[in-house]
Amino acid sequence: MIPKIQKKISEHQKWISDQFQKIAKKEYTPHDVALGFSLGVFVALATPGFDVLVALLLTLLLKNLNKLAVVIGVVIINPITTALIYPFIFKLGAVLIGYEPLQGANFFSLHNLLNISKPLLVGNIAMGIILGVASYPLVYAFYYYTHYRKVERKRAELMKKQ
Repeated sequence: MIPKIQKKISEHQKWISDQFQKIAKKEYTPHDVALGFSLGVFVALATPGFDVLVALLLTLLLKNLNKLAVVIGVVIINPITTALIYPFIFKLGAVLIGYEPLQGANFFSLHNLLNISKPLLVGNIAMGIILGVASYPLVYAFYYYTHYRKVERKRAELMKKQ
């Protein structure tokens, strides 16, 4: 029984690896990669809990997006990294909507939890916009200098030989 399960897992791992290799081999411009990553970061922050579903829908709707870049953008904003910036996200959202914490209220009351969720939601969206916009030029430059420039140089050499 266990060898069958291991074989199935191995087959799925190979299929996933093949899909990633196909995506990585496709030629994308630095804009496609940077936009995909930035949208992945935005989606991960703006739609907590639904980020994978929303990212999947985006990749189906926007054909030129680099799907791998979207996935990496979503995966980077995981519960561990988000937990580290949640206090800042909360404060940002509280400032943006003018939230004042309730004094002496039971933290776990439904009313208080609903009040806390508003600044978190606004802060998540704002932080998603900030980090999404900030990541675009960084990823664009990184992809351009590490991959795209080499591909363009090889393409130019091939054109000269013809």
